[in-house]
Amino acid sequence: MKKKITPIKITSIILIMCFILELISYQKISFLQTTNNTFAAASFFLIISLLWAVFYSGAFDFFHYSMKKVTTKIRREDISEQTDIIPLSKSVGQGYKYPLKVGILLMLISLLSLVFYYLT
Repeated sequence: MKKKITPIKITSIILIMCFILELISYQKISFLQTTNNTFAAASFFLIISLLWAVFYSGAFDFFHYSMKKVTTKIRREDISEQTDIIPLSKSVGQGYKYPLKVGILLMLISLLSLVFYYLT
């Protein structure tokens, strides 16, 4: 049976890595440093996944089509040879959902540790 890697497992691994980094860097674990480390990890995942979601939405399909058409003219290839230009939204897929879930979970952990920092 194949073990499935879920966003919660990835989030917990990243959180443990943030704690280890915090222990190595500051010799203690504090809510403020936990907030900073998890926010950095969350921002990485959220930026990648949201950029991927924009590509999947079809926002750059016309630009992609135009650039393909221009490059075929520059290379002096016959446009009729190229039957289909696959839209960018079809070629990137829906894989953005997984890092988006990881980024949201890390952002929630970051916000919770920030709240606990201000409450203590």
